[in-house]
This record gives sequence, structure tokens and C-alpha cells, in this order.
Amino acid sequence: RVVKPNANEKVEPAVKPEGPLPEFAFNEESHDFGTINEGDVVEHVFAFTNTGDAPLIISSATGSCGCTVPEWPKEPIGVGEKGEIKVKFNSRKKPGVQNKTVTITSNTYPKQQRIKIKANVTPAPKDADTPS
Repeated sequence: RVVKPNANEKVEPAVKPEGPLPEFAFNEESHDFGTINEGDVVEHVFAFTNTGDAPLIISSATGSCGCTVPEWPKEPIGVGEKGEIKVKFNSRKKPGVQNKTVTITSNTYPKQQRIKIKANVTPAPKDADTPS
């Protein structure tokens, strides 16, 4: 059975909240580490500015897998202020082309932003794992 909204009820689509909002302006939203060797741990800093009208508060930043670990500012970023999100990627047991995403949840609209990293991981020699 299909339930139709009552003709007197307004069904609001997800709308942008009213009032001042913070806004991310990243210098870049993706980074390519190029070719790295399996086992390398690399990191990149994504710089951003709050170009909105209210303090920017990042509640979380999560990597698409355990090999991708972001660090983000825990304090509010004021209007016009700059911040950084550092993303560390561990290529251990990750041979081949890797595309990873960091999802940032904040008090912006929309609530989630994504930044991406990429690497071409050269496989470690097969005998590298054997104990000597």
C-alpha cells in the first residue's frame, strides 16, 4: 500500500538551513602520491579556509579503510581562518593502484565533504616477508 502525504501537509525536501553557515574552501580536494613502494607510509596535508559566515566545527574525519588515517583540528575554525587535515596512508599489503577517500563531517551544508588520495603501490618482493 502506498501512503500519500495528506494534502494539507507540506513535505519539505532537505533544504539548506537558514542563518550563517561555515564553508570549506580546500586548496585541493585530491592528492596523488604517484608511485610508492609497498610498505611505505606517506602523508599529505590538505589545507582549507573557512570561507563561510560562522565558525567551522569538524566533528569527525574517517578514512575509507584502516590504512587511511586522517588528523583534523578539534577546535572551531573561525571565519576566514585556515586549517589543515593531515591524511596518512599505510601501503602495507596494498599493492596496485589505490584510491582512498576521507569523509569529513562538520557543521557545514552539506554536512559531509570528501577529500581523496591516490597511489600506485609497487608490490614488495615476494621474499620480503620471509624471516631471516
